[in-house]
Amino acid sequence: MDTIILVVISVSGTLVLGVFLKNLVAKINRRRKLEMRLRELTRLINLQPFRKDFFSDKLLVLDKVNRKLIYLDYFNSKYNDMIDLSDLKECRLLIRGMAVRLELRFNNPYRDAVYLNFYQKFVNAEYLRSQLSAKARLWNEVLSSAIIESREFEYGITG
Repeated sequence: MDTIILVVISVSGTLVLGVFLKNLVAKINRRRKLEMRLRELTRLINLQPFRKDFFSDKLLVLDKVNRKLIYLDYFNSKYNDMIDLSDLKECRLLIRGMAVRLELRFNNPYRDAVYLNFYQKFVNAEYLRSQLSAKARLWNEVLSSAIIESREFEYGITG
């Protein structure tokens, strides 16, 4: 009887470890593919990343030299975007019960806002909420500052 229990525990442990390793390898491969997309963009448009961040199978890149924001979503390429910072009016942090995201509003009132999702309750694990919220807060500060700098550059204002 003890032998059967040990065999069951051993097989279960092996299965759990196998699933964990498979998920880890898949996550690493998704990140590599996002990095490949970024390298391609860097080559095509002479992107000069000032800051980049991976989170929840997404990549956010700020290029202060060319005043661009790049957002790549591995699972939903419909939301991939390259935004000129001079087109942005403001960046706002939105924290709701089920989501944490940044809202990017444009100078053109007829252009719809863009939402960058950092945390979504039914997509991300609950234990990631505080980490992704902190990341969203940081990016809100970084982008708000970059928008102001871009505006100052555009209008020749020196601070």
